[in-house]
Amino acid sequence: MQQLEKIFFALIRFEINKTELTEEIKNLITPEILPALFSLAKRHDLAHLIGNALEKNGLLEENPNAKKHFLYERNVAVYRYEQQRYELQQICKTLEEAKIPFIPLKGSVIRNFYSTTWQRTSCDIDILVKSNDVNNAISFLQERLLYKVDGQSDHDVQMVSESGIHFELHFALVETDVKIKNVLDEVWNYLYQTDSYEKSMKEEFFYFYHIAHIAKHVRGGGCGIRPFIDTLIILQKFNLERDVLNSLLSQAGLKRFADVLEKTTKYLLADEGGDDIVLSLKDFALYSGMYGDTTNSTTIQKLKKGSLKYFFQRIFPPFKTMEIRYPVLRKWKILYPFFIVRRWFSLLNKEKREKASFELKANKKVSEEKKQKIAKLFKDLEL
Repeated sequence: MQQLEKIFFALIRFEINKTELTEEIKNLITPEILPALFSLAKRHDLAHLIGNALEKNGLLEENPNAKKHFLYERNVAVYRYEQQRYELQQICKTLEEAKIPFIPLKGSVIRNFYSTTWQRTSCDIDILVKSNDVNNAISFLQERLLYKVDGQSDHDVQMVSESGIHFELHFALVETDVKIKNVLDEVWNYLYQTDSYEKSMKEEFFYFYHIAHIAKHVRGGGCGIRPFIDTLIILQKFNLERDVLNSLLSQAGLKRFADVLEKTTKYLLADEGGDDIVLSLKDFALYSGMYGDTTNSTTIQKLKKGSLKYFFQRIFPPFKTMEIRYPVLRKWKILYPFFIVRRWFSLLNKEKREKASFELKANKKVSEEKKQKIAKLFKDLEL
């Protein structure tokens, strides 16, 4: 596994930083290790980067099957990027015409700082509008672009284009931690002022939101490696005013997490030294994958709430959780017991029943050693 990690991060450094591969790394890339490398890269939505680096170094020529799989992922990434780029242009144009102020978020922004924009993949398009503009924005997108509403939560409306591209229309930068939420709610006060309705966050606030979003995913069970690549790009390309950034981080209680995040980024992608906490965060991110790990997630929740409270809330979720899944509860709170029972009956669905069963099994597999490691990591990160 150590060899696989070594190859994985060396290829990312080559693709992102143009750091040449050593002969040692090239010799480690054998036909036998390529399937495991593909699996790891795919789990972190980085197979397109790894495949591109392998091809540039001529390391796929003798392995046609591996070449086929890696380059397929690269082609899909390029195609997906072009689709999203087109849809983003149409959305921005529509919101401009509707005179609705909006802020592109996450991958829509950060990809422009990569050496090649398709290197930064995204599952969907994220844009923030003010809460009192949401209904107007939805109407324009439905009328002009034929977008369909696909769901709603307490912070966004999910929409989908005719071509199948997913779009999240945010009306809040969601965070359950009150201190972080209070800072994120100030987003409209941290913008570059332009005549356009399209707004950009000031660099310090964009980076703060980036850190807060990673912290949210870490609390949820994992974040994968891509956020560390984004962090490196920001550190390289942004001209950050540290006093402003540190003030935001301190208000939100994220200063310690941000420091460790930066150290871990430099350890992984700039080949700088790392201490025990850096190695712990690296392992947590690497082995959780892009979308987190069920055992991590359940362990974190049990550590926060205690086992009894955790299992009670899995059977009887709090109202705040239920209203996200069933928005009608915001208007009819009295229906809460009905939707609790409805949720129980949903477990009759085979897919959901298997998911619940998997979670229970994952809980049983968590060793005391893993619990202690995660508890220590979160204490060290001050999360």
